[in-house]
Amino acid sequence: RFLSAGMNYYLTKPISETVLINLLMRIAGDEEFQLKPRFQGSIPWELSRLHHVRQEAFQAFVRRMTDKEIAGLVRAALKEYPAKIAEAETALWREDRNAFRRLLHALRGSLGYFGSDGLMHQLVDLENKANTQDINHLTLRYREIKHQLLFFVEDLKALERYYAYQAGEESQYPVM
Repeated sequence: RFLSAGMNYYLTKPISETVLINLLMRIAGDEEFQLKPRFQGSIPWELSRLHHVRQEAFQAFVRRMTDKEIAGLVRAALKEYPAKIAEAETALWREDRNAFRRLLHALRGSLGYFGSDGLMHQLVDLENKANTQDINHLTLRYREIKHQLLFFVEDLKALERYYAYQAGEESQYPVM
């Protein structure tokens, strides 16, 4: 129906990242391009044990990056993430709901790169309730989520170690 009305292309919802990228490449004139998974076959053992990183989403995001670029991206997230986790708890302690909401928003923005849907939904829910719920309830709920966020940070460290090794670099987060 849309094509017969004169449109060149269209996408249906929900939009698949792979379909979108393939369509954009076709529009750009690269008819031969087809997005392929970063790992052929199974995911490397080192990455299969990650709790909060959804491999398919992460692979789609880093598909055209080098191992060195991926390690750098993960290092950047690791520099800001622990501080934001602590700042959010401090904002709750000060009962600064606006700062708490902003920090939750920043935390979930970074989560999107790594495809952590479960944590993302919990942070969205908490962000939406930040202005209406009792501060004690928010604090308890955030402490529950904080443990998962700390596991997520450990997953990021494992990613950094893996990609640093693949790039021939020394990890900034060696196994203790």
